Amino acid sequence: MTELKTRDLAAVQRRSAAERITTKRRSQGRMIITRFLRHRMAVFGMVLFLLIVILAFLGPTVWRWDYFIHREIPSSAPPSWDHPFGTTRAGQDYLAQVMRGTQQSIKVGLVTAVLSAVIGGFLGAMAGLYGGAVDNVIMRFVDLLFVIPSLVILIVVAGFLGASTWWQTALILGAFAWLNTARVVRGVVLSLREQEFIEAARGMGASNTRIILRHLIPNSMNVMIVDFTLVIAVAILAEASLSFLGLGIQPPDVSLGFLINQSRTSVWTRPWLFYTPGVVIILIVLAINFIGDGLRDALDPRQSQLRR
Repeated sequence: MTELKTRDLAAVQRRSAAERITTKRRSQGRMIITRFLRHRMAVFGMVLFLLIVILAFLGPTVWRWDYFIHREIPSSAPPSWDHPFGTTRAGQDYLAQVMRGTQQSIKVGLVTAVLSAVIGGFLGAMAGLYGGAVDNVIMRFVDLLFVIPSLVILIVVAGFLGASTWWQTALILGAFAWLNTARVVRGVVLSLREQEFIEAARGMGASNTRIILRHLIPNSMNVMIVDFTLVIAVAILAEASLSFLGLGIQPPDVSLGFLINQSRTSVWTRPWLFYTPGVVIILIVLAINFIGDGLRDALDPRQSQLRR
């Protein structure tokens, strides 16, 4: 009888502890959301980015013209009611092309950021946890790649391997976008690896891989989320640079950088063709940077206090 009561008491205590942890996590989540919503520029950036995403991904489904169709469309037409951004020399609706280009550029940015988080997060956690030779090898390789201008590396790799589709461009960018992520995660892991919960996990026989995946990466998520938004913006700019140089997304597909490249000779005669995709890139990057600032302040309020 006493044994049953002891078991029941232990079960109640475990449930109570689990409920306290769940309640604490929920309250922390509410605080993060509240702090983010108080950041006016972050909210503005979020609304702006959502509007751009809706225009890019849902707009083509309701717009009457396809980005590649050039039949029955006058060529080199100025902006009009039927074609708000005008038409290209080949007779393509430019609004449809801008929506398609925005869609592809955003996809490149998101996939690049995911690859950066996965590669950089795991390698940074390995370097911080293992230390010694593993840390030296990983971080010296990171330092070596930081010395070489990233655009030069991307131009060489894209020219050698080719990046004619959005996913090829994203893979090339993702292969080199993880460097700063690895540094950031390594710094966090260095401050975590001697904590009691890491020692407890080791004492229970957890492998280093399990410690990285179950403990270190989740506890580095705050800085990784902020870094994730910054990588999206950098990747979109890098893709635009490659496409402008003729090394990124190629026809029949389009991207914002490709549209700028195609319309550079029309900058004085039909300036709307040149400036429209450039303005869209600026709006996307500004929106993402505002979101990143808001997330940083929401996840770590000390950062906003230090800047005041």
